[in-house]
Amino acid sequence: MRFEKLISGSRVLRSKSLWLAAACGLMFVPTARGAFVISSERFTNSAGNDVVVFRALNDGVGGTGTTVQTVSATPVAVGNKLLFDLSTDFDLDGVNDANPIGGPSTAAGATGFRFPTSQAGAANITGSFVRVGSTAAQFNLASVSPPANSDPDGDGTANNNPPAAYGNASQFTVDGFRTAGGLAANVNPVPFAVAVVPAGTPVSISGTLIGGGQNDPGAPFAATNGAVPEPASLGLLGLGSLGLLARRRRA
Repeated sequence: MRFEKLISGSRVLRSKSLWLAAACGLMFVPTARGAFVISSERFTNSAGNDVVVFRALNDGVGGTGTTVQTVSATPVAVGNKLLFDLSTDFDLDGVNDANPIGGPSTAAGATGFRFPTSQAGAANITGSFVRVGSTAAQFNLASVSPPANSDPDGDGTANNNPPAAYGNASQFTVDGFRTAGGLAANVNPVPFAVAVVPAGTPVSISGTLIGGGQNDPGAPFAATNGAVPEPASLGLLGLGSLGLLARRRRA
């Protein structure tokens, strides 16, 4: 038996069988520690791809504070690949770079990708990213895998971010924090990740959030958006495929 709870469009699944699925890398079992509650929404961009936004609510229970300031997050496109924006040559070497934090272009006054809150707002979101805050100038990148984004903190040091490393990536990880302090998250949840995927692709996410409270060592989280196949379903699909092959051989 499987028990589900739907929180603002983000499925939170709990059952004994799901732990086996998680161990096999099929999905992440949501965990709860501290006060963070993860929610998500799914939109569609102008290219017909899905744009999944993850947000964190922090009600301050357990000494986590009431903000979101530091994030380490790994979005995963389950059974497919993530899509990234490759439209900007951040380090001006003549080759466009991947943009895993949705950072600003080199143009004066340019801002980073906004976190969409509606279908209209998602139309121009073409790439996956992880960030705390509305613009990349407020986000200090500690590390990212694949390679680091070009000068995300505006310190003048460019780090080439080859598109080839992101062309077929099903997941990526960003570690960073908002230099201007945490964003209030006790009333309205703060967005911290966007996953752009081919239409219908389930997305899972896991990592650690810190709200800036005195007793907040970092709260692990995990959540999914979209239906993730369970092991039993995958087994049935496999048996069905074997049956078709056997029929073809007999034919």
